Amino acid sequence: NISDESHEKVKEILLKNADVFTKPDSQWGFCTETEHVIELVDPTPFSMQPYTTSDANKRFIQQEIREWEKNGIIRPSKSPYASPVIVVDQPHHETTPKRLCVDYRFLNARTRQRAYPMPRVDSLIRKITGSKYFTKLDIKKAFLNIPLREEDVAKAAFVTEDGHYEPVRMLFGLSTAPATMQCVMNEGLRELIDTGHVCVYIDDVCVHTNDLELHITLLEKTLEIVKNLGLRVDIKKCEFVTSSIPFLGLIVSSEGTAVDPKRIAAVANYKTPRSKKDIRSFLGFASHYRKYIQDFAKIARPLTELTRKDALLTWTQECQNAMDTIKSKLIAAPILANFDPSLPTEVYVDASQTAFGAVLVQQHEGRQRVIEYASKKVPASDQHKHSTDLEAIAAHWAITDRFHQYLQGLPHFTLYTDNWAVTHLMSKKNPHRRFARIVLDLASYNFSVKHVSGKANVAADSLTRLLAPVNHIFVLQAQDSRLGEAQRSDPELNAIIARLESNEEAENVTEFRIINGTLRHVTTDGSKEALRVVVPSCLKNAILTCYHDDDGHSDPQRTMAKIQKRYYWSRMNNDITGYVRGCEKCQRYNSPTGVQSRLLHPRAPPTMPFEQVAIDHVGPIHTADPNKYFITAVDVTTRFIITSPVPDKSTEHLLRFIDEKIVCTFGIPRVIITDNDKVMVSHAMQKYVSDHHIEHTLSVPYAPDTNGLVERANGKVLPALRKNIDTDIHHWSAYLSRATFQVNCQKHAGLGTSPFKLLYNFQPRLTVDNELNIDADELDSIETLREESNHNLTNYLKGMKQRYDSRHRAPPYEVNDEVWYTSGARQGKLGVLYDGPYHIVDITNGKYTITRELPGGKEEKKFTTSTQLKVYRGQPDFDKVFNIDSMYEHLQPEEEPHPLPEKSSIHSSTREKRLPLWLKDYVLTDNYCEDAMF
Repeated sequence: NISDESHEKVKEILLKNADVFTKPDSQWGFCTETEHVIELVDPTPFSMQPYTTSDANKRFIQQEIREWEKNGIIRPSKSPYASPVIVVDQPHHETTPKRLCVDYRFLNARTRQRAYPMPRVDSLIRKITGSKYFTKLDIKKAFLNIPLREEDVAKAAFVTEDGHYEPVRMLFGLSTAPATMQCVMNEGLRELIDTGHVCVYIDDVCVHTNDLELHITLLEKTLEIVKNLGLRVDIKKCEFVTSSIPFLGLIVSSEGTAVDPKRIAAVANYKTPRSKKDIRSFLGFASHYRKYIQDFAKIARPLTELTRKDALLTWTQECQNAMDTIKSKLIAAPILANFDPSLPTEVYVDASQTAFGAVLVQQHEGRQRVIEYASKKVPASDQHKHSTDLEAIAAHWAITDRFHQYLQGLPHFTLYTDNWAVTHLMSKKNPHRRFARIVLDLASYNFSVKHVSGKANVAADSLTRLLAPVNHIFVLQAQDSRLGEAQRSDPELNAIIARLESNEEAENVTEFRIINGTLRHVTTDGSKEALRVVVPSCLKNAILTCYHDDDGHSDPQRTMAKIQKRYYWSRMNNDITGYVRGCEKCQRYNSPTGVQSRLLHPRAPPTMPFEQVAIDHVGPIHTADPNKYFITAVDVTTRFIITSPVPDKSTEHLLRFIDEKIVCTFGIPRVIITDNDKVMVSHAMQKYVSDHHIEHTLSVPYAPDTNGLVERANGKVLPALRKNIDTDIHHWSAYLSRATFQVNCQKHAGLGTSPFKLLYNFQPRLTVDNELNIDADELDSIETLREESNHNLTNYLKGMKQRYDSRHRAPPYEVNDEVWYTSGARQGKLGVLYDGPYHIVDITNGKYTITRELPGGKEEKKFTTSTQLKVYRGQPDFDKVFNIDSMYEHLQPEEEPHPLPEKSSIHSSTREKRLPLWLKDYVLTDNYCEDAMF
C-alpha cells in the first residue's frame, strides 16, 4: 500500500539496476572482491572412487556437468585429489527437486576451519521484526559467484563415473564456503548494515525500515553495491517494499513473526521416517519453529529418543502421534508478538522430572501477548533431583539462557513460579550451597518473584506435562459400599449374594460370607480362617494392573501369591496367568527361557563340485598388516575352502575374488550363498550374479547359522592361522594360504575323506613324504569317490539332524499366527528385546516370512527363523461395565479455561480442597500400592 509516486520510484530504481538481475542468457555472476581459500592441515593427496548411482541420477549428473562446463564453473582435471559426487533429493523444493553436490567430507576433515562469525538467526529476526516496510533480495547461485584461488582448485577436484573435474568457483559443500560468502556480503554492505536497516544472512539480504523514503534510498544503494560486487540477484525470489516478507523460514511483519505457510505445507507431506537420518531431518526442520509450539520438548521426546546412538529404530504409535502432533501444531502456529523493552515483562516457569517449560509474556494494550515459548528436556544428571532443585534450575535456564537476550538490561521483569521455595530463594541472606551459583548468576538481573498456584500456571506447566493420562492406582477397601455395588453388578456374584441373603442352605456358597454389605470369601488355613475380598469382573483388570504392571512385572506365580493374600475370584489362576503372559511389556523385554523351538533343516549337497558356493568376510583384523579382512568361500559339495586376504570390505575386492578364485578356476556356480552385508547385496553384486545367471541366496538377517557352512569353515581356518603365525601377527596374511591348505587336507567327518582329495582325486604330498621317498597313492575312480562321499555326507547330515532335533522342540508357529520378532540385540542395556507384533505369511524350510503394517499404511516384511520369534499373547478381556473412573473422578484437576495464569503475591494463601466423604476409605497413589486394611 504505497502511493503511485513511490511505486514509480521503485520501478525506476529496478530498471536502472536491471543488470544486477539474472537473465536466461546470464545466470552467473563473478565476484571480483575476494577468492575462496582452502587451507589444509594435512596436504597429503587422497582419491576416492565415485559412488554407484541409478541411471536416472547418472543422467542428471551428466546434464549438470555439461551445464557447469559450459558456464566455466568447472574444467577437466588431472589433480591427485578426488572426492565423489552425490545427488540430493529435494522433494519439497519449489524449483529444483534434485541437487548435485560433491561429498567433501574427507576434504573438510583436513581443512583448517575459518573463525568468521556467522549471524544468529534469532537475533536477525528480532532486529527486523516490527518494521513497516520490507524488501528481500536473493543472490542467484551465490556460492558459484565466488572464484576459487588457483592453487586450491586441485584440492576441490571431484570424480563422477564419467570423468575427473575441478571447480574454479566455490562449490556448495566446502566447509568454509558459508563463512566466505557471509564475509563478502558483510564487507560489501558494511556501510548499510551499520545503519541498522539492512541485514544479511549468507545469500539473503533484507532491507527494513519504518520510513518509506529511507527504504527506497537504501534499496537503491543495496542494488548498486550488489552489482559492483559482481553478484546476480534472482528476481523471482525477491520481494520489494512489502508489509511482510518470508525471511529465514518465518513470516516477518510489523505485528511480529509467524510460521511461513509454504514451508509448513511441506511438513504436512513428510512421510514416516525410515531411518535415524530421516528423524533428525524432521526434528531439525521442526526445531526451527519450536518457539511457536508449547511443550515442544515433551511432544518430540519419543522422536528424540530414537536419535540416540544406541537406540533401536522402532517406529511405535507413540512416535507417530508425536510426529502428527508436531505437524498439526506447526500448521496452526500462532503469531508471536514483537518484544518491546518498554512494556511490562513476565516469565512463567515450571519443571517436572523430564522437562523444563517457560513462557515469555508482555502486556500489550491491556492484554497478555506471548513473545516466545521454550522447553527443554531435563538432563539425565538432574532427573533424580528434588522438585525444588528442578524449579530453581528451570528458572536459571529460562532467565540466563533461553530468554537472556530479552531480559539482560531490562529495568524490571517478574518471574512467576508455583514453587514456594523458589519464591523466597532470592531474598535469603545465606542460600544453601546447592543454590549459591544460581543466586549469584541471577543477581545481575533486576526482577521480582511471585508465586502462582500450580493449577493456574497452565502455560508453563503444559510444557512439562506428560501427554499420556496418569494411571490412578487404588486399593479396594472391604467396608466400602461402592464395592458391594460393583459386586452386585456382576451376574455371577449377584447370584451368590442373593442365595446368601435368602437364608436358604446352599452347599455351593458355604465358603462365602456377607460382611458389612460386601461379599467375602472364607479361606481355611489349619485352624485359622482368612477373609478375602471377592472381586467382581469389572475390577479384575484394575487389580491385575496394580499388582503386576505397577509392582515390577512379576512372573505369574509371584503375581498370584500377592493377589491371593487379599482377593479372590473364580478361575483367578487362569486369569492371572493369562494376564501376565499377555503383558506387552513382559513380552517385549523378557528373554526366552527353556528349550529352543527350532528343528534342523540341512541343505542337501549337490553332486558336482562348485555348483553351490557359500561366501563370507572375516574381520576386521586390527594389526599392522595392510590387509584387514579375508574372504572365505566353501564348496557345498566337497567342503573345499578358498580364502584370500583383502584390505577392506568392498564390492570391488569381492567380485575380483569370485571372478579369479572361483569362476576362472572352477567355472560359474549355479548358486552363491551369502549374508545380508551391504557389500553382498550391493548393486554391483546383483548385476554380476544377474549377468552370469547365478542364483543369489541370502541367509536370514541376524542369524549367521543359516549360512552355517561358511561359519564352520571360518571356525577351522582361524585356529589354524593362529597356530601358523605364532607371534608374527602383523604379517598374518602371509600365512593364510598355508592355514587354508592344512584345513583342506584334513579328513572331513561327514565326507570320510579330505576336501582336497574329493576335489582333485589325490592326497597332496608333504615334505616328510619326499624325505622318506613315499610313493603317491593310486588314483581312485573320481565318480566312485564322489558317490561314496555324497552317501557318507547324506548319512552324516541325517545323524546331525536327529541329534539336534532331539535337543529342541518343533516350532509352534503356523501361517497367520501373531508373533514377536527379535534381532537378538537389545536397544542398549535397558532397551526392548522384541518388536511387533508381526503376522506370519509364509513358512518354507524353516524360514519364516513375517509382515506388519506400519503407520501410514506401509507394509514391513522380514525374513527370519523360529529362534528369532516368540508367540504373541493377548490379555484376557474382562468385563468393564462398571466404571471404576467414577471412584476418583472428583480428584481429576479442573481444566483452566484461560491460557495464562492470574497473578498472586508471595503472601497469597491456597485453600486445601476436602475429598468427598464417600472417598475416605480409598487410597489414591501415583506409582505404588498400599496394603488394604481389613
